[in-house]
Amino acid sequence: MWLKQGGLIACIPILAAVILALACPQGVVVAQDVAPAVLSERVGNTIDTYERRYFSLFPGVKGFDSAIVSLRNDSLLFRVARYNMPDTVITVDPALTGIFRSYIEDFELLFDTRYPDSREEMQKRGLLVNQCLKLQSAGLVRFRETAQRDVPEVTVVLADSTGIRGRILAFRDSALMIWRTGKAYRWKDLASSLAIVSMKDVKGIIRTGPGSFATGFFAGWWVTFILMSTELSSRVDAHNSADEYMGAGMIIITSFLASTVVGLTSGLVTLVAERGDRFYPGSKPEDYKTLSLFSSNLPPELRRYAGMPRNDMTLPSEPVRKKVLASKQRKYLLPRGMTFRIDYGMNFYYAGSRELGVWVGASVAHDIPVWLLNDRGTVFSFRPRLGLGNKYALVEAAGKISFPNNVYILGGISYQPLSEDFGRYDFDLYDHLEQNDIRQSTFFVAGIGIDLGNSILEVQFRSLWKPAIVTTVPPITYYSPVVPAPRRYNALSFSYGFRF
Repeated sequence: MWLKQGGLIACIPILAAVILALACPQGVVVAQDVAPAVLSERVGNTIDTYERRYFSLFPGVKGFDSAIVSLRNDSLLFRVARYNMPDTVITVDPALTGIFRSYIEDFELLFDTRYPDSREEMQKRGLLVNQCLKLQSAGLVRFRETAQRDVPEVTVVLADSTGIRGRILAFRDSALMIWRTGKAYRWKDLASSLAIVSMKDVKGIIRTGPGSFATGFFAGWWVTFILMSTELSSRVDAHNSADEYMGAGMIIITSFLASTVVGLTSGLVTLVAERGDRFYPGSKPEDYKTLSLFSSNLPPELRRYAGMPRNDMTLPSEPVRKKVLASKQRKYLLPRGMTFRIDYGMNFYYAGSRELGVWVGASVAHDIPVWLLNDRGTVFSFRPRLGLGNKYALVEAAGKISFPNNVYILGGISYQPLSEDFGRYDFDLYDHLEQNDIRQSTFFVAGIGIDLGNSILEVQFRSLWKPAIVTTVPPITYYSPVVPAPRRYNALSFSYGFRF
């Protein structure tokens, strides 16, 4: 009897374990099968918000804070912590696990905008794209156009007139990250291909290459459009309102088509004929951002270099550096923040036979910083501008907000007295010659522009504050009084500015 009782007592722990297993079978299985995992050496075991944004992961998850990676039966599990929301678990099918890892490992190859160097590279990229489309269909990633830009190789000229040949990965915190190879960026090649130099050791960079098609196209297009629209607009001055004459829409369309043909021709000529070196001085580091592979988000493995103190940076070894002929730094006549501009505007009158008036001139504008709006580099400035052109003068005062991506918006008031002929039109029993005698021409101005480094491109919409004073002058043989006729009109203004 005692043996039976002792045996029963000994079996109690076993019976308790069986009951617990029957009551919570899933908990036991999870505890046994789930193990910590690493998605890739690039991100490790935890995905933070920066990595999620760079790789465009989990687009449907709101309030994403972080995700811990684990593995269960060949399935990837992501336990996602969310701001002010319950945690959630995302499961990746075993068939997609390998594809997900390849997506992270070869992310830059997947979105490389350059033309493949070989047939094998083209096939590899095509296969990778087809596989990763399955991840997008499953809602795990969101494809974007590109992860990096196609930028030319440059020579970084150092203070001792040695140089480093390569492509600029990024310009961050007064340091240049240089990719010392012509091949596509791969994070596994960092040790052998990355060079980091402080801007205090950089004299400038030299870019060697063909001419810019965009520069030639824009120059040819813009000059032709100005000349064509001005000439066509001025031809309608002497027409009566009942005559057949070219309207505003036809003037713009004809000028646009002719300008496009000339622009394409001049762009091709520039691309072929203009090849040489261009020097970007170290005193103008904002130009370096336009020549960087990564303009906004850096790959995760490069983030640790972005905040590196200057004293911790070392120049590359001597075999990497080569003697170069340093170009002279460009000296500007205009101070920083001031631009000389070529202005072009279109006034939409709908008066007499002149539906469209064109004005061309030059102006000088100066940005006066007033307030740094945030730590990202958004700046509010006061921008006065003075100009002079064909039959007009210009005085403008505007507020300007510049954003870190080189785009800015502005708004203000512009005073522009202008004189133009409106042509002849029928008035009562006589033909009167209507002439513009604007005594007040004040505009509300709103515009947007882009800063291209040493130049700017700006577009303005100008709305007349009060009707302009237009006088009708009768022929000399008649002595009827001058009749004032107020006119409202709107205008578009285009400016191309540069420092010299």
